[in-house]
Amino acid sequence: GRRTPPRHASETFVEYLSAMYGIETRPLEHRQMLALDEVQPTSRVRCSPWPQRLNLGMLAYSGIASFTDLGDPEGAFVGQGLPDGTPVYFDPMAASRHDKPPVTYLCGRPGSGKTMLLQLLCLQSVLMGHRVIVVNPKGFDSLQPFVDLVNRDTDRTAERVSLATLASEEGGGAFDPFRYARPDTAASIAANFVTTVIDLDQRQRTALRFGLNRGAVGGARCVGEALRCVDDPVVVDLVEKMWESTPLFQLAVGMRPRPRFDEHELSSALTLIEFDVDLNLPSQVKEVYTDAERISLAAIRCVTTASVGILSLSDGGVMATDEAHTVLGHADTVQLNSKMMREGRSLNVGLIYASQLPSDVLSKGMETYISRVFAMALDDDAEAAAAIKLVGFEVTDERIRMLRDAGPRRRT
Repeated sequence: GRRTPPRHASETFVEYLSAMYGIETRPLEHRQMLALDEVQPTSRVRCSPWPQRLNLGMLAYSGIASFTDLGDPEGAFVGQGLPDGTPVYFDPMAASRHDKPPVTYLCGRPGSGKTMLLQLLCLQSVLMGHRVIVVNPKGFDSLQPFVDLVNRDTDRTAERVSLATLASEEGGGAFDPFRYARPDTAASIAANFVTTVIDLDQRQRTALRFGLNRGAVGGARCVGEALRCVDDPVVVDLVEKMWESTPLFQLAVGMRPRPRFDEHELSSALTLIEFDVDLNLPSQVKEVYTDAERISLAAIRCVTTASVGILSLSDGGVMATDEAHTVLGHADTVQLNSKMMREGRSLNVGLIYASQLPSDVLSKGMETYISRVFAMALDDDAEAAAAIKLVGFEVTDERIRMLRDAGPRRRT
């Protein structure tokens, strides 16, 4: 058969077969004999002019191949479709091009292959010419071998940067918003970052925002320069003391200008950012956080916001976050990620999240931002049901069992 949109059809399938191939079709009279004749090699008989009326058995014996339309026409190879083994491809930027939510979500229990699939997608995205940033919150489980593989076996370059190294750089400001955002936007990002970490009253918040905006309009090239325009000396003193005492705070607050990311060529096609410091993330959402917890949440905000900003300066790209439950499990960071999910389409940024807990996505109402889902092995029935809902299927016991039994079999 051929695929023809109904509005473009100028002839019936019967007429098409007759005109193009000399195959005459007619209504089924003696179905069994005609069906038998139909499946013979070089037969000119067709039982039905409408191929959708043929059952699977007739198709199987007729030699007509059936092809799954799962995935994209081109992109990263992710596997083979069942039952025919048709290659399945994934294009991380296709959703944005088709005006769909730009987020791809990978879920599965530990050991199900989430991180391996994430690396597979990122590697092929690099080979397709996209700039890729991978955020790995698991400092104890480094993805350095992935960086080594890109540098060793491809013609692209990759680099690993750690928060400990970035935070110790003289002057700070590795992810200062003035390096990747417009001045007015940078001032707003900086103010949000500072007020997340430092507990200021309303008057002090207003003084901070007004001063940073004034500094941005005046040509400030980093947060430190804009801070000079803040009139409240108490606020300035608090920011400077926090900067001196906490390396993570220095990530988003530079005390001296550094080159913008769009002023020089971004050298690496793949950048791996690893949280190799103890972030002290809160175990649950609270009304009041400790200083260490506020700094940790602010550091995650800083890195994710900067990554999207950097990619937007590179005409788009892919940002992948492994173990995303560390950032999707807190209301403070969910709001930021939801904003990135909404804006990723216009920025031409494809977002990939890998997480063990699909229920986090459903409970935070983030499923509307997701257009692609890879559901892998899940042991917990509630999490399996959440994954099935994200895919768009009806939750059944059979599908829950399928996810529970999925995944690689380890040798004993």
